[in-house]
Amino acid sequence: MAEQTQGAVPLSAVIADAATGVALALRGEGDPYALSSILRQSDALAPAALRVLGADALAPYAVEHRGAPVGADDEEVVRQALTAYPPGADASDISVR
Repeated sequence: MAEQTQGAVPLSAVIADAATGVALALRGEGDPYALSSILRQSDALAPAALRVLGADALAPYAVEHRGAPVGADDEEVVRQALTAYPPGADASDISVR
């Protein structure tokens, strides 16, 4: 396992925080859901956490907004994740989308 800088937040903690935000939004609890608020663009681990959560990170939009467009900040978080961690050459069509 790679060493982490003292005081650095591990990836597992960033993923857990993001997953908690998604779960709260799906239950209708907490602040209005915004992917960019639970995965801050300034956090170097945000793209990796988003790739781990995959499409589940966008599920609250299907429920809360009933098909409303994703906000520009949220779109940027998704673009950063896909740029940093693109689907592999053997990825399924669903993963590529």
